[in-house]
Amino acid sequence: MRLKINGSAVDSVTLGSRAPEQLKVMLADASGKAATMNNAHRIQSDNPNFQVISYTATYYPKDGSAAKEVRSLSRLVRPEIQSWIAASEGTIVIKDISLLSSNGTTRVSAQPLIVAANE
Repeated sequence: MRLKINGSAVDSVTLGSRAPEQLKVMLADASGKAATMNNAHRIQSDNPNFQVISYTATYYPKDGSAAKEVRSLSRLVRPEIQSWIAASEGTIVIKDISLLSSNGTTRVSAQPLIVAANE
């Protein structure tokens, strides 16, 4: 961008942009403190200006049986997820995470969260 006065350039600046990094999420207990999969109450953003509004959780059992998946339209850990981890060892992938900013209009996505259960 150039600033011209009477056709003569008096100043210039070069601007650039990049895609922002995806936000990170974590497991939290009811009080908002970091938690393990065994005592997690919700999924929450590391950034206090954003709140999780939906996610997809996929459970991959260690024994190689079929994966199980559930979509949540809230930040709370679904009962299905708790029952999966209580039943056997495996890995849970929390993905397709949607967050809403504190301004109430900006929606962004977050990095997937991968958690080992009962291992």
